[in-house]
Amino acid sequence: MKKIYLLLLWLLFSVSAFSQQTVKKYLSGTDKDHTVLWDFYCTEGRKSGQWTKIPVPSQWENQGFGNYNYGHDKVKYKEQGQYKTTFVTQPEWKNKHIFIVFEGSMTDTKVMINGKQAGEIHQGGFYRFKYDITGLLKPTGQNQLDVTVDKQSANPSVNKAENGDFWIFGGIFRPVYLEIVPDTYIDRLAVNAAADGTFKIDVYAAHLKGGEVVEGRVQKLNGQQIGKVFSITANKDSAFQQLHAKFTNPLKWSAEYPNLYQAVISIKSKNGTVLHQVKQKFGFRTIEVRKNDGLYLNGNRIVLKGVNRHSAWPESGRTLSRAIHMMDVSAIKGMNMNAVRMSHYPPDQEFLDICDSVGLYVLDELTGWQASYDTIVGRKLVKEVVVRDVNHPSILFWDNGNEGGWNRGLDNDYRLYDPQNRTVLHPWEKFNNTNTKHYPDYNYVANTLPKDQDGGVFFPTEFMHGLYDGGAGAALEDFWDAMLQYKANAGGFIWVLADEAIRRTDKNMAYDADGNHAPDGIVGPHREKEASYYTIKEIWSPIYIKPQPINAGFDGKVAIENRYSFTNLNACTFKWKLVKFPSAEAKTTLATTVLSGSPAPTALAPGAKGSLNLKLPAGWAKNDALYLTAYDRKKKEVFTWSWPITPPARISKPNTAWVRMPITGSEDSSEVIITANRIKYHFNKSTGYISKVVKPNTTVSLSGGPVLAGVKTSLKNFSYKEENGQHIIEAEYDGDAALHIKWIFAWGKPVQLQYSYKQTGDVDFHGISLNYPESKVTGVKWLGRGPYKVWKNRLRGQQFGVWHKNYNNSITGEKWDYPEFKGYHQEVNWITIENKEAPFTIYSDNKNTFVQLYKQDRANATLNRVEPPMPAGDISFLNGISAIGTKFQEAKDMGPQSQKNKLNGEAISGTLWFEF
Repeated sequence: MKKIYLLLLWLLFSVSAFSQQTVKKYLSGTDKDHTVLWDFYCTEGRKSGQWTKIPVPSQWENQGFGNYNYGHDKVKYKEQGQYKTTFVTQPEWKNKHIFIVFEGSMTDTKVMINGKQAGEIHQGGFYRFKYDITGLLKPTGQNQLDVTVDKQSANPSVNKAENGDFWIFGGIFRPVYLEIVPDTYIDRLAVNAAADGTFKIDVYAAHLKGGEVVEGRVQKLNGQQIGKVFSITANKDSAFQQLHAKFTNPLKWSAEYPNLYQAVISIKSKNGTVLHQVKQKFGFRTIEVRKNDGLYLNGNRIVLKGVNRHSAWPESGRTLSRAIHMMDVSAIKGMNMNAVRMSHYPPDQEFLDICDSVGLYVLDELTGWQASYDTIVGRKLVKEVVVRDVNHPSILFWDNGNEGGWNRGLDNDYRLYDPQNRTVLHPWEKFNNTNTKHYPDYNYVANTLPKDQDGGVFFPTEFMHGLYDGGAGAALEDFWDAMLQYKANAGGFIWVLADEAIRRTDKNMAYDADGNHAPDGIVGPHREKEASYYTIKEIWSPIYIKPQPINAGFDGKVAIENRYSFTNLNACTFKWKLVKFPSAEAKTTLATTVLSGSPAPTALAPGAKGSLNLKLPAGWAKNDALYLTAYDRKKKEVFTWSWPITPPARISKPNTAWVRMPITGSEDSSEVIITANRIKYHFNKSTGYISKVVKPNTTVSLSGGPVLAGVKTSLKNFSYKEENGQHIIEAEYDGDAALHIKWIFAWGKPVQLQYSYKQTGDVDFHGISLNYPESKVTGVKWLGRGPYKVWKNRLRGQQFGVWHKNYNNSITGEKWDYPEFKGYHQEVNWITIENKEAPFTIYSDNKNTFVQLYKQDRANATLNRVEPPMPAGDISFLNGISAIGTKFQEAKDMGPQSQKNKLNGEAISGTLWFEF
């Protein structure tokens, strides 16, 4: 009897709970990895003209149907997708309201239930929409769902707004589900929770009879209630019911402290029965745009360190998953960013949930890429965006389109649904006391902007365009330093997070970034990290340490700045370590930690500058390098700085065993051959260049130099002599510059190369080059900064150590094998060229030596701004390297670090050692 009683009690509770809560029943899958097969018919293109199956959600192009289109294509395909599935009416749905919800369908979508149209055709591809289908369902049994989706809209303004500089897909690409609610229900909520604890919530209830009580309570996410319960008696004739409350000292929401609460809102009958209950997460916070002053959150000035983000994945288009959202948020936070712009459409709801919980400031955007929706459809879509996203504390602004794609008639519509009355932006325009100018050059930021007395709060919603390897981190340091001097600076948003390359099912899964339109990312299509990732991580570190050399007089104190908005540095921790590096001959690349320690916490308020005393032990200078790592209050690494201690000239060269044979030299009319330790070094007398190195068992094809990189010279003098037991070859060149070369062969030592040159003018790069066949190279190991290549205006972010990478010919836009093998490498002390003949190591006695490895290919070599000049030689040892521009700016327009190297004719010298 007791068991029967408990069973009845459980059934009663289950029915009651069902009647109180909104029930969600998925008709599709939930994401790209969890789909449900529906019947499908495509009208044009691949796999068209036949009924088959398709996973939902998905984009039909990625499932082999229809045709691909990029927004810039002149001809747009107009295939239509027809979907069919069924679902069964459940007994517990009796006396309930049933809605069918589409989270996103591209583009025009007609929904039929049991042969009857559920409502007007929805136009707009990136928006949640729903229909009340209660009256269309069968009382029992199976219901037929038919959905017709047109890739191109019947409304020309929708196509103009949504056919932007990104891929255009078709299909039901986000989930479809039923919402089952009681007869009297809460349709939606709109929260306005201020930093001072003032709380208001607009409750949009349906089918009120009159006299119901609308009750609210606020809880922590663990269910612990804060404050008192608050309620009002419902007015059934009012558009919404507004609840008010006041809380004392609530934990405020910010990107640094993303404190969330939940509001539990109930509608109760006159006798106290809960008719419907809804929970909504929110955060207490107040946003202020202070004209000509800055952006403030909860009374503190904030600076947006942001990036634009497309919702895209190579194999699934805009159908994503929680794992991808987390991957993107982790990448963004990992760069020490605090903001993200939804370019150029609202994201999946789940992405915003994650931004709320981990702390990212968001710009949410109505689509309108350089063209706007008409007012009729635009008004509907504004409502859909705001109603869905209004309660996210992460959202600071609404973007009404992009780059001219704004319908000004919609600007005042956002406030109709947003009780917080967030500021509406026109990205790239001065509007609403903001200046979001796109792609300013350095002169604008450093000189024009400070003179604009009424320019508004400045935060470019797109800057540092990251096409190929340009922009992003390149020149960011100069821009950022200049922007921080501007009183009304509020940061900016780099274009863009990821290369939007898709894998074409019609081209054997080849990657396609539509030429140079979409490979703009800081990371690759599968989120492969490019070099700029780490540059940004250092420059945007909230614990900022300006680069500074360490020498024998270093007192262990590091200048430091707190660039947080809310966090005192005493909440952070630091660890240092002194390390020794393995030699070039060692099998490992791992450093040995000799000593380590943790300095005492430093109390430094947001915005303040001070110093961090590492309290290094005596004898610290006997080590090779110092590492310093900062951790945030959650013990996550902020950044690791590294300083070399041992000068390059003091690095020990290998003690190679020498045979008991003297160094000899021979000479004929065409060449000089030096034999040292059974290795023959051949020099061409007509050019002065080394031509090859012959070992007993192989030939090393080192040749063609050294020459002065990028300069035409001719041989003036060539000589060979033996002096004090050393064999010396010298070559002197003149022409557009002067170069002197001296090879020294001494018993028991590696081959020494001394060089000096005099050059004048503004040059992209300068130093010496040699040749070694790229086809023979298999890898490289070096002591220096790495593991990524650098540019003159992108030196930050790389760590000093011993690095190794195998040969690759990575091409951004086609192949993403990172770190790239080719390019400039920074602060190289020694480098081993691994190859199919015999590895050889070159040591440099010079500080700050750059080594260039070959020239990188390009997927679409059409923009010289992002393809700077590089030495013609295969391997170069340089004192100066070239800077890189962006898609829209030459390097010369990107700031001091981006200028060419100025040479005044003074002698520049260096010493290299070759170990074969």
